[in-house]
Amino acid sequence: MNTILKILLLVILVFGMGISLPSCPGQQALQQQVDQLQTKIPDLERKIRELDNQVKAMNGPMGQITQALPNMIQMVQAHDGQVKAMDSAMKEMAAKLEKASAKPTGKKKGK
Repeated sequence: MNTILKILLLVILVFGMGISLPSCPGQQALQQQVDQLQTKIPDLERKIRELDNQVKAMNGPMGQITQALPNMIQMVQAHDGQVKAMDSAMKEMAAKLEKASAKPTGKKKGK
């Protein structure tokens, strides 16, 4: 029984040393990557704050545009009838000019 306890204690100590000692060669590279990322965090947070401020600054003009847009739509709709009337009048005038230029003048060429 005493031997089993010693073997068990030895196995536990070996596992404990393996866990507690940073003997893994990739662990140092991983720790360097973690450190590099942690140094970039403040810079990224600053960039996020700057972008957030830019978005907030754009919200003011966008609100003004949103408020002005319904008025502009109403004005365009109000003038739509006038524009269509002018368009049809221009088409009528163009048709009359075509008719007038297509009519013979009535003068005959001499023989």
